[in-house]
Amino acid sequence: MSTSRVLSAIASLALLVVIPAALRAQDPSGPDLTAEERAWLENNTIRVGPAPNYPPMEFFDEDGVYRGIVADYVALFEERLGVEFEIVRRPTWNDMVERTQRGEIDVWMEAEVTDERLEYMLATETYFRLPSVIIVRTEEKGSIAPEDLVGRRVAAVEGYATVDFLLESIPGIDLITVPSVEVGLEQVAFGSIDAMIAGSAVASYYIDQLGLTTLRAAGESGWEWNLAILSRKELPLLHEILRKTLDTIEPEERRAIYRSWVSLEEPEDRVLGVQSWVLWVGGILVLLLLASLVRGRGGAAPKVRLEGTRSAWPVYGAAAAVIVAIVLFTRWAETRITERLRSDTGEALETVLNTTSKAVYHWFRERQEEAAVWASHSDIQLSCRELSTSAPAALATSEEQAGLREQLAALVSERGYLGFFMLSPDGTVLSSSDPARVGEQLAGQGTHQLLQRVLESPRGTSLGLPQRSSDGSAGGQQADATMIVGAALTEPDGSIPCVLAFIIDPERDFTEILQRGRIGESGESYAFNRAGRLISQSRFEEDLRRIGLIDERASGILNLQVRDPGGNLVRGFRTEVPREEQPLTYMAQSATAGRSESNLVGYNDYRGVPVIGAWAWDDDNGFGIATELDVSEAYASLAWVRRMFAGGAALVIALVVALTGMFSVDSRRRRRLEAQLTKQSTALGAAADAIGITDTDGTLEWVNPAFTGMTGYSFDEAVGQNPRFLKSGVQDEAFYRDMW
Repeated sequence: MSTSRVLSAIASLALLVVIPAALRAQDPSGPDLTAEERAWLENNTIRVGPAPNYPPMEFFDEDGVYRGIVADYVALFEERLGVEFEIVRRPTWNDMVERTQRGEIDVWMEAEVTDERLEYMLATETYFRLPSVIIVRTEEKGSIAPEDLVGRRVAAVEGYATVDFLLESIPGIDLITVPSVEVGLEQVAFGSIDAMIAGSAVASYYIDQLGLTTLRAAGESGWEWNLAILSRKELPLLHEILRKTLDTIEPEERRAIYRSWVSLEEPEDRVLGVQSWVLWVGGILVLLLLASLVRGRGGAAPKVRLEGTRSAWPVYGAAAAVIVAIVLFTRWAETRITERLRSDTGEALETVLNTTSKAVYHWFRERQEEAAVWASHSDIQLSCRELSTSAPAALATSEEQAGLREQLAALVSERGYLGFFMLSPDGTVLSSSDPARVGEQLAGQGTHQLLQRVLESPRGTSLGLPQRSSDGSAGGQQADATMIVGAALTEPDGSIPCVLAFIIDPERDFTEILQRGRIGESGESYAFNRAGRLISQSRFEEDLRRIGLIDERASGILNLQVRDPGGNLVRGFRTEVPREEQPLTYMAQSATAGRSESNLVGYNDYRGVPVIGAWAWDDDNGFGIATELDVSEAYASLAWVRRMFAGGAALVIALVVALTGMFSVDSRRRRRLEAQLTKQSTALGAAADAIGITDTDGTLEWVNPAFTGMTGYSFDEAVGQNPRFLKSGVQDEAFYRDMW
């Protein structure tokens, strides 16, 4: 290779390294940037701050990859500009806003333009419009207008422009801010919030992904996101670059990006499709059989001499084949529909179970966070220091007692707690809603377990499972079962002088969450501990009292184990096997063994009623959640489908049998007619021989010399000329007269 070529190659490589951005910026599909704007691109990195979790607009998937409609726009911008954006991921939108105001983020690729934001941001034209809708539970019928939200608890994502809009446009609304659309929709699904305002595409995405089948869009909120690209005011060149690049994206490209994330197709009705196939195939088979019969019966009238009767066996074989095909196809279609119905029912059970489990998890977390917030309150920590250093005999008369009770009374009343108590690390009651318990040493195993978990937890909080009230009711109202949530009061040196705990009635909140998570009329979701004992209230407690599984005034919580009695107690089955000797139900055995499964065939529940179900086990907290539905209700539609198919198949088979019978009758009639015509044909031949005629090309000719020249004579004249004519004995005179 010559020296000049080497130098030329080196120069080309150097050019590609030094000015790649400039070369790419000259792409004909890219924006027409000025030299100053190209120079800015070469010397700066564009830092993009996406909404943390706003699918399908923009979100981070399980692998941390930035995805969504806006992410596709970012990729298109990078291609047009020849640069790579830096995606800055933050946990909340408020954090994103604060970092942008500090100059750590340059661009929001999708944001509502507000007067407040325009104080520090520059905005392009609106390039995406997203209407917001009112999301409610499906049990609320009819449409809902914005004014119908007055006085109701309505959720909106904290920091979003919808918050200001709702407060200004709907006076009297009880607005609840949530950290994300996901959390808000889950709270609506389980009744802690009445409604939520969210973008239609975003809400649809989450409802589908989370399986929140109990939610629906009930109307428009009156708010529409007019999304634009916002960039910091300190970067006017960046604003121009983004504006020019946005102008290069054609409407067809924008529609293609939207359609790749938001489906425009209607869902397929698979069951109806199978039924249609059954009707089509059955109809075609019947038509073919009809055509066969018509061909067999059709045609000209038989001549004097028939060629022979066509065999009926092919028709009978075709009819049998049609019947077999109908039976087989009906069986196949019924099997496919059964599989589909079971699959859909299983998915519905799993969805309800997952949603219920998430709601319980959020409820656990909220109770622990609430306890931790109060435990960190300066006044409560001061009371803790005073009480923990007081002599046991002086605790009841301490001035801190009255102040602490007064301070926590409002919280106890508002949250529906049964009471509170403050414990020392050794279990001494330092303070309590019930003054009589102050100074006692709690002996309940459940309370000591909670205390130990709080002291050992890295977060310093814990929530215990339902237990007998005698174990932990250190103050306040009495209940058959209680739950206790505790939080450590930590000193700066890390020591824990006190634990603040609140007593929860599991029938008020815990059970309510579970009972909302159900499917159908007979469905139920409930929780149970490792011993298989119910720790939530049964929705069938009246049945349980009637069949004697619990006492007349007792609750199912902690008083009933999830055992299989061996038969349906609700329908009168009785067994001599004591309850404690009966095995755990199939579900309970699987769950307490640590497995999370489902059963769509059927098993007996704790009443002995055949059910299907799905369940999950929380090994960290030591309890399971099951969602069950009576088999009779789960597959009621399947029984209807089976009857429909059986009836349809029977009708078609009856039609085929009727047509075959008609063919058989017609065939026998044709055979009789053929036999008669054959007999007549034989007689005709004999007569022809007798009188001496032959059929040549359809013309009768006399061949007997005795009749030669008789053409034109009448029959009587011909007989007069030849009397022996009637003595042949083949037929009577009427037959020969007709033949003449």
